[in-house]
Amino acid sequence: MNSTTHPIVQTYTSKAKAHPLIMAAAIAVILFSVVGIGVMTGLIPKANSNTGNAKLAPTAAASAPTAGAHSESVAKKMEAAPVCGNCGVIQSVRAVEKASEASGLGAIAGGIAGAVVGHQIGEGQGKSLATVVAAVGGAVAGNKIEQNMHKTRSINVNVRMDDGTNRTVRMDTDPGLLAGDKVKIVDGVLARR
Repeated sequence: MNSTTHPIVQTYTSKAKAHPLIMAAAIAVILFSVVGIGVMTGLIPKANSNTGNAKLAPTAAASAPTAGAHSESVAKKMEAAPVCGNCGVIQSVRAVEKASEASGLGAIAGGIAGAVVGHQIGEGQGKSLATVVAAVGGAVAGNKIEQNMHKTRSINVNVRMDDGTNRTVRMDTDPGLLAGDKVKIVDGVLARR
């Protein structure tokens, strides 16, 4: 017999290829994850907006009179009225955000999602590499997302007291106060005076 195969019988070897739309979606997810990780870690700066609530505090050089005039004005104020130990003027109002500790569930979910998406890319060793890279990227992104979901927000109000000291009062909600407002601290809470 002849070692050649019959012309009707042909062996087809084809490689399964992902649909171009799936490839485009996978690449978009990976790019979006990389940008998100960059913003969350601070590698890419994020846009911060000022709500206009905080006025700029005057500079020390502009508001400070000369040493002689300052001591005279302090002496006159002390003679005119007693110093309120709990009274002062707001110097700044700042919103502070603190990320919470992650439980690890976000990292696990992100890693699984990244591995599934990464497995859709490439062939052979490229597919394995894409799966690993996407899993690591998904885990990092999932961890950061979980931390940001549970972050706490507070307002730090810096008050220049009438006796010359500075105090910072931390509040859970925005007190609606601005720099320059005269306040009194009563039991750790700010009140207008």
